[in-house]
Amino acid sequence: ALVYVSRAVASFDDDALQALANQSSEKNARLQITGYLNFNRTRTTFFQYLEGPQQAVLDLMAEIERDDRHRVVNVVQIGDVESRLFPAWNMRYLDAGFFHMIRMEDVLETVMLTMNERSFKREQIVATVLRIAKLIAKRKPA
Repeated sequence: ALVYVSRAVASFDDDALQALANQSSEKNARLQITGYLNFNRTRTTFFQYLEGPQQAVLDLMAEIERDDRHRVVNVVQIGDVESRLFPAWNMRYLDAGFFHMIRMEDVLETVMLTMNERSFKREQIVATVLRIAKLIAKRKPA
């Protein structure tokens, strides 16, 4: 598993985000990758959690980093996980409505923007990211 946060360079309206989500879901199904994507309109940042076969996830991340619609700010490789947090989600786009009570995506994104391996041990970052991702995984879409 890995997580990343990036800043949008291109503009993304609802249609563009839905098209991205649909394309990503189809591709991830072929690659056996699951996870979710969030776009923060205020910060114009993406956050994505990816899990699946190690090489497939790493190859996909390399492709994501080459996408000129955004600039990757931080990537944290979580490594092997006991079981998938999002086994039924090839790639689900979660909009702000999904997080209507607690803006967990902001919490997780802030972790990614502020916690780096120069200041924190990798284990601390991974533990924090997994703790928050598990809370998100327990939530049911409205």
